[in-house]
Amino acid sequence: MEHPKDGMFIARDLHFLYANPALHQMLGYAPGEIIGMSVRDVIAPEDFVGVSEREARRLKGEPTPHNSELKMLRKGGAGHVFVDVYSTPATYEGGQAVLGTMHDITSRKQAESQKELLQRQLLQAQKMEAIGQLTGGIAHDFNNILMSIRGYNGMALAASAQGRSAQVAEDLLEVQAQVDRASDLVAKLLAFARGKSAGADALDITATIEESFRMLRAVIPSGIELTWNADPGLPPVSMDRVQLQQVLMNLCINARDAQDGKGGIEIRLVSAAGETGVCQSCFQEFAGDFVCLSVCDQGPGIDPALQQRIFEPFFSTKEVGRGSGMGLAMVHGIVHEHGGHILVGANKDRGTTFNLFLPVTAGRIPESLAAVSEIETPAPHPAQIMIVDDEASLGRYLARLLRGKGYTVHAFDNPAEALQFFNDNMDNVDLLLTDKTMPGMNGLELAESVRSKRPDLPVIIATGYADAAHEDEAERLGVYALLKKPASSEQILMAVINALGTTGASERSA
Repeated sequence: MEHPKDGMFIARDLHFLYANPALHQMLGYAPGEIIGMSVRDVIAPEDFVGVSEREARRLKGEPTPHNSELKMLRKGGAGHVFVDVYSTPATYEGGQAVLGTMHDITSRKQAESQKELLQRQLLQAQKMEAIGQLTGGIAHDFNNILMSIRGYNGMALAASAQGRSAQVAEDLLEVQAQVDRASDLVAKLLAFARGKSAGADALDITATIEESFRMLRAVIPSGIELTWNADPGLPPVSMDRVQLQQVLMNLCINARDAQDGKGGIEIRLVSAAGETGVCQSCFQEFAGDFVCLSVCDQGPGIDPALQQRIFEPFFSTKEVGRGSGMGLAMVHGIVHEHGGHILVGANKDRGTTFNLFLPVTAGRIPESLAAVSEIETPAPHPAQIMIVDDEASLGRYLARLLRGKGYTVHAFDNPAEALQFFNDNMDNVDLLLTDKTMPGMNGLELAESVRSKRPDLPVIIATGYADAAHEDEAERLGVYALLKKPASSEQILMAVINALGTTGASERSA
């Protein structure tokens, strides 16, 4: 039987003095059954705290009308109802009481809960759709990368056998460039899959769009001409790199879908110093110095009557089944999170242009590290370093790199064996460089064990992924640095030099 929507009650000292039949029926009680019962018996414990606080204020002579939403328990544990409660001070039988009404909002709360669930499902669907698009581009790029690495490696081997050292060096530089591209692709995919971003930073937007352009080419059909150009000397913008690439990917996929396999997409970057306007996604006026990122297509355009709705979640002009309606909502969220704004140029049958105004920043773009050959170990007496990594080939590489700089290296692919070596030689070890994820004992556990015996020992942990929890745990254990994989030779050497420099380990090992 459907519950009544409204009920009325009078209560004093948190006990019911009166409740109309509608309220009894709403909560599953017989007429008059809740009279004398404590309000506590029919209010969910998590909501009762607020009710008792208001009663305490009433007893202190501070009664005020109040409106709130509460979860009410039905008799015998037969479920619950959500109610909107309005209560006000009243006089009843010569004493001060509370007069209140309850309106059943269970259907509305259930609808809100269902909407929230659908939103989560559609957001996940949007994410999976985007990952599917990314996968195609990344697989295409990886095949090219691997083919280049294999080709240049083969040529380097042949040149080495013939004694042509200059050609070997040239080929290996190409191999290194391709490895850097592969590392960058992995970083993009991991960041996207985990939904993480590094936060706003001074970003070289021209270089970022140029990198993304190669990936976009793999997901845009050959019948659509994809072009891009940029003003020279653009300033850095305050933007997260991965999220900017997500925004660009979404806009270009929308442009692709609007053109049925033929047409054109143009990406433009221009300076927009002193720009003013009214944002078409947040409807606020804006002014300032920006870089404008534009994505233009040659599709059918957007009906002016629909332009006010295109950034709404779940709204889509695509055919049913061709989109989740979350792409432009995500663009809106990311752009405004970074202080940007959006203008849309769209006329029916004349194509669409999305103009993203991204704020410039006075911050400096991080500079690259020096070349390996320029990094020299400063110590006249080489330190002894323990390397622990269950990937034996990686351990061999690290050992060769550090031995080439004059360090004495003890490499292990088993953390238990490494710990045994340390226990036998702890006074002769100056630094521990260990992988984080290993079978049997991870890097954090190994660090905790060795530092319990040698609190002064600097430890560097290499990891493919480190969130705030990992960083906090590493700091608690006194780890000197978390080295993000895949780290370059320069980054590894600089981390080692800096860590040893904190303890005077080189002098001590003499």
